[in-house]
Amino acid sequence: LFVCDACLRNMKRNRRIDILLYLLLLLHVFPATIAFLPYRYFDTAKTTFCIRFHDISSFTEEIANDPLRRKLRNQPDTSTKNVLLYLLQVNGSIISLGLGIPIGIMALAVLVGLEKSKPSTTPSSSIDNISTNKGGSRTAILALWGRAQQENGPDEFARLLLQQQLSNAFGSTTLQGQLQTATALTCFALSRLNYLLTRGFFEDQVGFLATLGNTGLVTPLQCRTCWFDDCVEAFVRRLAKSDKTTGNVVILGSGYDTRCYRMNLQQRGIRCYELDAAGTLEEKQKVLRNLNIDNSSTSYVPCDFESQDWLKQLSIESNFKANLPTLLIWEGVTMYLSQESIVKILQSVSDNARLRETQWYVAFDFINKDWAMSNIWLSVMKQAGEPFKFAVSLKTEPHLIEEMLKSCGLEMFELLTDSGELSQRYSQEHWLSRKVGIVGQYGGFVVAGCEASQGSEA
Repeated sequence: LFVCDACLRNMKRNRRIDILLYLLLLLHVFPATIAFLPYRYFDTAKTTFCIRFHDISSFTEEIANDPLRRKLRNQPDTSTKNVLLYLLQVNGSIISLGLGIPIGIMALAVLVGLEKSKPSTTPSSSIDNISTNKGGSRTAILALWGRAQQENGPDEFARLLLQQQLSNAFGSTTLQGQLQTATALTCFALSRLNYLLTRGFFEDQVGFLATLGNTGLVTPLQCRTCWFDDCVEAFVRRLAKSDKTTGNVVILGSGYDTRCYRMNLQQRGIRCYELDAAGTLEEKQKVLRNLNIDNSSTSYVPCDFESQDWLKQLSIESNFKANLPTLLIWEGVTMYLSQESIVKILQSVSDNARLRETQWYVAFDFINKDWAMSNIWLSVMKQAGEPFKFAVSLKTEPHLIEEMLKSCGLEMFELLTDSGELSQRYSQEHWLSRKVGIVGQYGGFVVAGCEASQGSEA
């Protein structure tokens, strides 16, 4: 979708089309040559870079290895174990080719519709990140799309939110809007059909090529969701074991995150806050209202992380109590911020933990510079309106994250970069004894914080 979007925007603006964008567009339409047989190789061939990172997994390890959670996440998919579908899955290349053509064509139609249906009121030259505009973040929709793909995935609300959001994207008052909505939903249905028939993710096949053999698109998002879920669960259990009866979970860059509604956090003494760009929060709340999902106990705070103080915004717009133990969930955000902005937020975590004399943690992810900062992906994300600004090389910068945390006075409780470990923890098994998707070298996952002396709960 992003490759198609970049091509459309390039053609419309200056007709200077990078030949690599054309090649990736063709690969999006014809990804079938890697649809099935190489899956086992993909998940194991790229893990050696992580050894230099000296992974630490003490924060979520106990939760992730809970037998019940592992069973739910890794249970083999046996729903299609019959001779006919066995043959279809072994020949998944043919299935993906047949479905890939209409998916690619419809993706183009969807993006043309999005381009026409929501014209920007701000000159394009002045827009740094379109998530602040009406209509919100496209990458948030991409993450939601990824979470909605897998059967029995970690986010049971994802499919409902995605279908509603796609409907809202075009509106249904005109025939054109109805046709564009139907096209978008059909595109999603074809991707789902590809998964049901081949038990492989069409988007992973495309993503592996688009990232030059580094990562998939759907499976890393599924693993990311599970890991952050484990961070929240670990934090809640730590509170339960201490003398603290309540705490804060603050989701920075919440997008279409649903943890505040599906993890029963309020019933467990957790105050929930979501911060994101104004356009994204507006779209999300509209979708939640249309689906009658109760979000009354969650506080929403609009914030531009590059230009505004998130903690000041949180204090002004809500009843946030900074002297309670706090966990910041920072999922899928750091890649869109400068390193200076990231350090500033990390420093605020350290400062508040010491000032309030209580526990503050931050859980965040980062992407792998080896693919994310290639010319092609920089061009794609810039044209998509949400450019990458920060990434860490798993080959040449093994100590960068540790140095950033140390400079802010934060202790690192977890660093997880090993794709093999992520796949083992969170990726669903196929009944043909393989994983259903491609994890690859997405990047890494970090928990840091300060476990300061206990303070008051006023």
